[in-house]
Amino acid sequence: MGGSDQWGNIVTGTELIRRKEGGEAFALTSPLITKSDGNKFGKTEKGNIWLDPNKTSPYQFYQFWLNCADDDAMKFIRIFTFLPHDEILSLETAHQQAPETRILQKALAKELTVLVHSSQDYTNSLKQVKFYSDKVPRKN
Repeated sequence: MGGSDQWGNIVTGTELIRRKEGGEAFALTSPLITKSDGNKFGKTEKGNIWLDPNKTSPYQFYQFWLNCADDDAMKFIRIFTFLPHDEILSLETAHQQAPETRILQKALAKELTVLVHSSQDYTNSLKQVKFYSDKVPRKN
């Protein structure tokens, strides 16, 4: 199983299983997930994240989702979270009414940080956001 760009490798693997083991194997691909700029979303792409906290801290992980483009947030919240459809629609409506609040990105960042890391890591990420925002000089 893999992304549609790996079809050749996957089919080669099924053939290897058939020849070496005399077994039967099946291939399954899914469409690639792309970002609004057209680039694929994947581990080999520059600027992407890891699930491993030793490679991407929970704070960096949270920030990645918080800073994604509006179009990407609308797409990713449907793909990567387990939120009910009605809740997603409600978040999208709220976001469209006040996109500057980034409500969709905040929900996406929260859901994924808790899912991949923990509630405590999410809470700590929020504390770091507040800490850093307090350090930035504000214009009057």
